Amino acid sequence: MAVGLQGWTPETERSFKETLFRFLEEVNSTKSALYLLAPDGTYLLATQYGFGRREVLAARHEARSPVVLKAREVRDKPMVVNHRDESPELFDVLQAAGSERMLLMPLYGDSRLVGFVDARDKGRKRPFVDEDERTARGIAADLVKLVRLTGVVEGLGPDTPQESAPEEADPAPQTRRMAAPAGTVLDRMGLEQLYRCFVAEVSREPEIGVATLTMMAGSKVGVRAIVVEGLGADDMAPLFHHQADILRKKGLDLPASDSWSVQTVTREDQRREIGPQVVGASILIISGDWAVVGGVVGCAESGSVPRIMHRLCRRAHEISRQSLVRFSRNRLARGLLRPPGREFPHLEKHSLSVSRLTWLVAQDLGLSRVQCEVSALAGLLHDVGMVDLDYERLYRIKTPGPDERRGFRNHVVEGDRIVTEAGLGEINEAIRHHHERWDGRGYPDGLAGEGIPLLARIIHASEVWDVLTSPDSYRRPMTPELAVETMQMEGGRQFDSRVVDALLRVV
Repeated sequence: MAVGLQGWTPETERSFKETLFRFLEEVNSTKSALYLLAPDGTYLLATQYGFGRREVLAARHEARSPVVLKAREVRDKPMVVNHRDESPELFDVLQAAGSERMLLMPLYGDSRLVGFVDARDKGRKRPFVDEDERTARGIAADLVKLVRLTGVVEGLGPDTPQESAPEEADPAPQTRRMAAPAGTVLDRMGLEQLYRCFVAEVSREPEIGVATLTMMAGSKVGVRAIVVEGLGADDMAPLFHHQADILRKKGLDLPASDSWSVQTVTREDQRREIGPQVVGASILIISGDWAVVGGVVGCAESGSVPRIMHRLCRRAHEISRQSLVRFSRNRLARGLLRPPGREFPHLEKHSLSVSRLTWLVAQDLGLSRVQCEVSALAGLLHDVGMVDLDYERLYRIKTPGPDERRGFRNHVVEGDRIVTEAGLGEINEAIRHHHERWDGRGYPDGLAGEGIPLLARIIHASEVWDVLTSPDSYRRPMTPELAVETMQMEGGRQFDSRVVDALLRVV
């Protein structure tokens, strides 16, 4: 899907798919499809929700197709069709998919149509209303931001401020504002990555005398500063002033500078260059009432200031994009556990517990931060296949018969299908095989020992621990002591003993 879009990857599709899912969550449409502009001028189907195999959904729309022409006609406003006779030119499109209603939401960027969303048929045959149109416009704005951030539409890059000219020289160091990519998301892992990148970049430029990474969140401002030995607060003041000025111009209200939290690291292996100094500062990431600003003071003649700011801006853009992928992936996972109009509180609670345990076990086993993130995601979605089965009945059966057992066992295959279709292919094997046993007597494929994916082994042990000890389980909970004994007895038979040992160290 979306083969003709530049830079389109499974990670990119996850981000778009999660945002598109909001049409089902917030507009309450039962189907939605996202089309994006390809280099050849056609609009390719990037991703979709809800359309079945028998429903005709165009893989692409030519520039003169009725849908594209209608999207250009209404510009950046949504168009609603609650009756087929309201838009005869779209009648064939609706009829092909057996639809009665459509909400067409154009996506405009830089005064051109870069894509559109085709949403169909609200639940319970309700019509689309004005509130749906307002909601759709908000989601469309986020989709356009995502198009800019990912660069999947040719010629539509990040929405960045223009670089300003140098300010007039005064007794303070000369100042210069650098252009920066606009970001939207920075999670804790992203913030840690950005700080490590900041430290590494500063270490590469010995002519830098002062460097600061400033984060503002509401009424709080935190600063990490690196200074050359012998420099102090007076040397940092012009840089702080310049960063504060940049934030104010973005409409952010700053607290007094004496309330800022500043952590300073002194570098003994650098020396301050004698000669004219220049200040460079840039908003690296901004969203709502929080922002991250980078700033440096260095030798004007060496060119180190523009070099380091350029690299910081580029890396901040990449890190923000990675954070957005993680954020979108996790929100998509929550959406899969809670389909529109349906809730499974017991399943959600169990899934969250298993997700937490898998993270802790993976961490104890020494897996990388990325692998721990993936294990937590797989733990969260390990039973997602239950939502397409008769979950409410199966979950509460104390003595299931052969038919119920077969139905229950099918949830791992359904889960494999669901996450694969959602673009979460890196966890499909963990979900499919999380009921395999170390001795080969599990299901669905009878894998054994090291042949079972490690994440599946971690989930299996974590899930059984939660079932044994949780008061919300379908069975009477054990005491922790008895659960420990049970898990240890099954090590090497049902479970990987190494995983059991790690689990018992973290519970």
